[in-house]
Amino acid sequence: MIGMCYQKKGGKENMEKGTRLCDKAIEMDPSLAGLKQKKLMAGF
Repeated sequence: MIGMCYQKKGGKENMEKGTRLCDKAIEMDPSLAGLKQKKLMAGF
């Protein structure tokens, strides 16, 4: 959720940090892989 908040905040630095946090969460819990698809569809 924190990663998604950073992405929604906007700006290049926030987008990169948000993406890293989302990717780390998926790495730790592969069941969150559906979020990665949502992220890609949203253009992140």
